[in-house]
Amino acid sequence: MSMHLLTRREAMKATVAGLPLLAMASQGAGSEGKSKQPVTVGISTLGFPNFSNEQLAGMLAAQGIRQIQLFFNQTDSRYWQYNGRSDLSDMTAARCRSIASVYRSA
Repeated sequence: MSMHLLTRREAMKATVAGLPLLAMASQGAGSEGKSKQPVTVGISTLGFPNFSNEQLAGMLAAQGIRQIQLFFNQTDSRYWQYNGRSDLSDMTAARCRSIASVYRSA
């Protein structure tokens, strides 16, 4: 039995490709008279350690992903450590605003 593992890029493409199907399903049977809400899809930044925040923000925006959970695991903000502690001495309020603005502007 062969197991096919998806790359992150393939997973993103599959997720984005499936959005129209989710939208059609939400408009299908049993939805008469109900207000239709758009489907919101988000992603965490944990699985993209080889990208800077600016590169990742641009890539996610190009795929239409607007909900992002920041793990601070990018090349220019390597703070996240599984089950451990990180040195956050240079993580100032200004630095946080700067990182967040990269994603907001994208």
